[in-house]
Amino acid sequence: MSGSAGVILLSAFALGALVKAVSGVGVPLVAVPVAALFTDFQDAVVTASIPSVLANGVLVYRERSHRPSRSGLGRLALFGALGAIVGVAAFTALPSRLLAVGVVVVITAYVAAFFADLRPLISATRSRRWGPLVGTGAGALHGATGLSGPVVQMWLHSHRLDPGVQVFSAASIFLFMGSAQALLLTASGEMAERLGFAALASAVVAIMLPVGARWRERLSGRTFDLVVIGVLVASALALIVESVAH
Repeated sequence: MSGSAGVILLSAFALGALVKAVSGVGVPLVAVPVAALFTDFQDAVVTASIPSVLANGVLVYRERSHRPSRSGLGRLALFGALGAIVGVAAFTALPSRLLAVGVVVVITAYVAAFFADLRPLISATRSRRWGPLVGTGAGALHGATGLSGPVVQMWLHSHRLDPGVQVFSAASIFLFMGSAQALLLTASGEMAERLGFAALASAVVAIMLPVGARWRERLSGRTFDLVVIGVLVASALALIVESVAH
């Protein structure tokens, strides 16, 4: 990787950390599509796994006061981790382009529903019923591509959570899924050659997270919603670019 490509990638991780702190999702969604333009998709996914775990761990700790008192968060995160194990097992076999297209279609439908004021409200009963399925599917997608953010974000956004609660919830789910992914990738030897750059990217993420957290404190509820929608739209565009490039 050239020096200029390295600078671009580190900038992508920095931007991803800012978006992550504001909305709860961002590091892999920003960094993986950019990294995939300079290296292969598998390299991008593996490199982003450790910075993503770091970002989620920091946010879970920082936002612990926003932990919901009663929710299906624990079950969803657990099933997400189990799904990630399945995803990592199929890491090199799944057609990433097909997965990307599927995520783009789902994002497009959700964004259209949001602006048409048709966004469904997920009740507590539906959350308990469908949470394990959503968690397993998101985890499998995360293990295979690192790009489960849109699925998790749409699910949480439909619960009409306060910004702090949504960020904590998203970070908790990603922490479980990402930890399972990173541990399995390390055990399989996939991480060895990428560890140096992953550590450097982690340092950049750690520096930028507090900046993004201060930005989020200034956002109103409606502005937060629009930021989340903006992240989803940007994610869809990034996935399209990555799919076309490969």
